[in-house]
Amino acid sequence: SKSQDIRQQASGIESIEYGYNTHLNATGGTGYWENLTLEVFKRTVDDLVTNKQQWIRLNVAPWESATSGTPTNISWNESGLQKYSEAISYAKSKGLKIYIVTSTPDFANSFSTQDYITTTTNYHKELATRFKDSISIWQVFNESDIHNFKGYATLGESEMNNAYLTDLKNNIVSAKSAIKSVDPTPQFASNVSGYPMEQKTFDRWDAYFGVIASEIDLLGLDIYPRSEADIPIIKSSIIGVASKFGKPTIIAETGFPTGPGRFSEAEQASLLSKTLDQARLALPKAIIYYQYSDTI
Repeated sequence: SKSQDIRQQASGIESIEYGYNTHLNATGGTGYWENLTLEVFKRTVDDLVTNKQQWIRLNVAPWESATSGTPTNISWNESGLQKYSEAISYAKSKGLKIYIVTSTPDFANSFSTQDYITTTTNYHKELATRFKDSISIWQVFNESDIHNFKGYATLGESEMNNAYLTDLKNNIVSAKSAIKSVDPTPQFASNVSGYPMEQKTFDRWDAYFGVIASEIDLLGLDIYPRSEADIPIIKSSIIGVASKFGKPTIIAETGFPTGPGRFSEAEQASLLSKTLDQARLALPKAIIYYQYSDTI
């Protein structure tokens, strides 16, 4: 009945969980997130817990974890990895669920296809050992529909072809296998860029997940409307991809950046609220905002 459908949807909406993205400056470097020290990360965790959030999502920067090596002998940055371990342990101790994003270190970009996969395997097995029993969702590579998973350069439309996606899939499979050999508990996600919100983007999602979806548990969607005009299509775009591939979705990123030439804080508040209203109707597993702390 209609009333039963309404009750079921209301129950589904109530089960959605929420959280925030952030970063960690683990080696004291300068640049995009230089202000996001371990101490700031811990304050972020405390704030999220106080405000009844369930998730924190962060990436393990490969340049802070391993900067050189061979496929079978990686040179680890122990001080950087120790800070990531401390950050993850702190978030877990406070009751947050942890969603991490990892990628193979750039020193492997020039390796042969097989040597790159070997590096991917050994790198992720080491991270899984260090973070064992702490990760709820593990995502290998980020927005690989628009960024080359080897080095993160912008990916041209014609470059996201079957050969590229097959290579990506093989690396995801290798990383997942390595992680599961140490820690069978995480779910696995892969995400796509949702900017701009238009049919061309949704077609790219279909091509991407057409190859990758079989190897993951969750379809990660980064939802970035350009303006209020994009908001009415959010619900149908999320439901459409979930239905096509038979997998639950998670909104890995969504938000409206403020600053010169961007959105005002009033626009941010209004548009984010409307985006949330639409996304919730599609019943994703969680909605994770981008991002909690300002970066320099």
